[in-house]
Amino acid sequence: MQVETIKKSESLVVGLDEVKAHLRLDSSHEDDLIIEYVKAATKHVERFLGKTLLTTTLKLKHRQIPGFKSIPLPYGPVQTIETARAKILSFTEITDFKVNDSSAVTELLLNETAHEIEVIYVAGYGERGNSVPDDIRQAIRILAAQFYEARDAHKLPRESVVWSLLHPYQTRRI
Repeated sequence: MQVETIKKSESLVVGLDEVKAHLRLDSSHEDDLIIEYVKAATKHVERFLGKTLLTTTLKLKHRQIPGFKSIPLPYGPVQTIETARAKILSFTEITDFKVNDSSAVTELLLNETAHEIEVIYVAGYGERGNSVPDDIRQAIRILAAQFYEARDAHKLPRESVVWSLLHPYQTRRI
């Protein structure tokens, strides 16, 4: 399975002012550094959760195992399926599919087995940071603040609070 990002939202999940308020900072001379910490914290959280947080268009290419009619769509939550193409003898657009989003990972359910499949879909909670669940946003604020406060090598971030906030949203892989 190969997943490629086609388009990703440029918005921040947590704004600069939110992190500065969390850190109780009034100065703006380190704003660029704080924004980089927010971006790093967001990537860290996305990797941990196995999700994309803000609206992202993804292209999945998958070689199908004979007999299987279910394709997992990683990095959800899935908003929409833009196109799905299957290769039985040659690539053709398919419209006769269902989406199962009742489990931890959204699946594309096909009516017949294909040798290869290509799906373009939109994932994420929404375009703006306020569409992301509050627990996830709080975890990003805490992590970004810890990155800022632990710039010295002898200070390491404490992540137990962060992981307890994120745990309910984590995609579990079997």
